[in-house]
Amino acid sequence: MASLPCLFLTLSPYCPSICHLRSPPFCSVELVSRSIPAQATPCTSKNLNFTAVCAGIDQGNAKVGHATTQCGDDETIGRDPCSYLDAARLEAGRGCSQHPVCGRERRKRVFFLDVYPLCYRGRKPQPSRIVRWMRMLFSQVADKDPIIAVMDGERGNEYRRSFFAAYKATRNNFVPLSQSKDRQTWKGDDADLREALPCIESFLNYCNVPVIKIEDAEADDVVASFARQAIQKGMHVAIASPDKDFRQMLCEDVEIVVPQMELGYWSFYTIKHYIGQYGCDPSIELGLRCMLGDQIDNIPGLSEFVPGFGRKTALKLMKKHGTLENLLNAATIRTIGKPHIQNAVMEHALILRRNLKLLALRRDLPVVYRDEWCFERDSSKDSQALLKLKERLQYLRLQRAEKAGIETVDLVS
Repeated sequence: MASLPCLFLTLSPYCPSICHLRSPPFCSVELVSRSIPAQATPCTSKNLNFTAVCAGIDQGNAKVGHATTQCGDDETIGRDPCSYLDAARLEAGRGCSQHPVCGRERRKRVFFLDVYPLCYRGRKPQPSRIVRWMRMLFSQVADKDPIIAVMDGERGNEYRRSFFAAYKATRNNFVPLSQSKDRQTWKGDDADLREALPCIESFLNYCNVPVIKIEDAEADDVVASFARQAIQKGMHVAIASPDKDFRQMLCEDVEIVVPQMELGYWSFYTIKHYIGQYGCDPSIELGLRCMLGDQIDNIPGLSEFVPGFGRKTALKLMKKHGTLENLLNAATIRTIGKPHIQNAVMEHALILRRNLKLLALRRDLPVVYRDEWCFERDSSKDSQALLKLKERLQYLRLQRAEKAGIETVDLVS
């Protein structure tokens, strides 16, 4: 029996936190995500059954150069054999039910995984939590359906901050590990994501889950852009994320799979659930959120300027007018409610329009939904990879705690 490759046992000589994989004969290559765009040189190894990429590393900043898929044309780096097929044969309604090269069956549903929220406990990073969520997603939710993981780009917030500087200003991204020795017990809930993310990316790739990361785009926008193309290919889209921003995408072809953080399981949220909850179509969701704002992203709602203007009032207005644009147009030519409501909408119309630009998901990013993502995922290595990821994340936490000279409590589940 051929020996199985061992995950996460060797480290890059350039950056100690970069995970590598060995397979006999020795071949050390970095398992990285397919990000867009970056500089990378493709390489392949017949001893490895995943895409191998020789990525450039900025040693000064210890940044990893990711592999890239070229948008807008047919040239792709690190493609597997499936991607060389004639795309027309794989279009929805015209393709075969089984892939002629690898024999994988065509699936009717694709999952888009929002990675970062699964690495948090509340507002504090705790990368080990992703092990539990991925185990349940693999075994109980997605099965062999294709899964596409998406991460925020390092400069993802810059687009929205260009016209609203306070956007997500209250968030602390990649909070460093606490070095305080005053704490008697270190529980790892302030763990440094910068150490864990390369391991998580390697784990996802090894489980045949491509990882997409566009440096100047947020994960939400990337998912929205991919989802539009997936639907055009006849796929049903499931978005695995706790982010309520995705509710504006709910329709017959899009559902959300929400991790119930307190209860510890995934829960489906569909257009039927939305209608049952609010008594109207999800098309009102974007306008509703524009009026209510988003405290987490530091986007002010009308209640901060007009006391008493809450969810009940906003929901009533959106049910009547359908969209924010319809509401603003109506307010300029007729009375839309009581005087204080009329004045609130008229006086803060610019804020509402700005919120619309902030909260609307971008669906026109230059990304390309690849044809092999329409076929079933090989899940044979999930259990092995989950075990190795758990061990690796635990090792990183113990290593940091040992350097800090504090006691540790194992919370990896």
